[in-house]
Amino acid sequence: MKTFLDAVRALLPEKQLLFNEPMARHTTFHVGGPADIVALPRSEEEVVSLLKLAEELGVPRVVLGNGSNVIVR
Repeated sequence: MKTFLDAVRALLPEKQLLFNEPMARHTTFHVGGPADIVALPRSEEEVVSLLKLAEELGVPRVVLGNGSNVIVR
């Protein structure tokens, strides 16, 4: 069975994926611990594909816009 990571790598180029990424780099308060995977989709189709994949595999996800007023633990 294909893992979530394998499936994400098939959807997005490696340069659009960040691993163990400090979320402080992505919030206006500059606080936050690491996220396992940060996907940086560039099109509506990529967003939809990623969300469908996560839903199908039961993977928790958070959609983050510009990171305003967000604190990540």
